[in-house]
Amino acid sequence: MEELKISDKQYMNLWLAAVIAISQFECEFDKEGNVVSEDDPDDPGGLTKYGIDQRSHPDVDIKNLTFTCAVKICVDEFYRYNLHKLPFKLCLFLAIMGMNVGYETAY
Repeated sequence: MEELKISDKQYMNLWLAAVIAISQFECEFDKEGNVVSEDDPDDPGGLTKYGIDQRSHPDVDIKNLTFTCAVKICVDEFYRYNLHKLPFKLCLFLAIMGMNVGYETAY
């Protein structure tokens, strides 16, 4: 994966958009309060955690995915779709849409 070549402000915008987008998802928790993956049979993405689904990320261990790794995945994907070049509010809107309907559809 290529190294991100963006300003600190652009990176922070992507990072913040990722955190907010992930927080929009309803997470399931275990008895200790830890976020656990969910496998809804009606979700075509399959196993999902922090909004990161197995279908779109076949090489990611969704079950053991950490919040930090989920944010990194989002930042990398947002960068790939050039969200860092957009005003923050539009970046955030597309970030949330992309996580809900899929990046190809949203962008």
